[in-house]
Amino acid sequence: MNISAQSCKTWVNCWGSVIVKYINWLKVLNYIINYQICQVQERYTTPGEEAIVNVMVTAQTMTDINGNTVYALPHDRMQEVLRKFNRLSEQYTT
Repeated sequence: MNISAQSCKTWVNCWGSVIVKYINWLKVLNYIINYQICQVQERYTTPGEEAIVNVMVTAQTMTDINGNTVYALPHDRMQEVLRKFNRLSEQYTT
């Protein structure tokens, strides 16, 4: 069987365009999936982080019935750590 150069070129062009379209489709799909994951992450992790920080801020030093003491976190140190990881805006510092 003899395949001419023209038919080979046509075959490569045909499948080449299919492959390019498939790769572009994968890029779009990847973008959509990443966008959706970011939306879910923003929607659920931000309030969770805020709730944890609120609990840490409102904690007080307490001593239980057996005399065990649990100390509250120092606010200045906690603000320093939150600022280090970009979790605290300057407008919220005291």
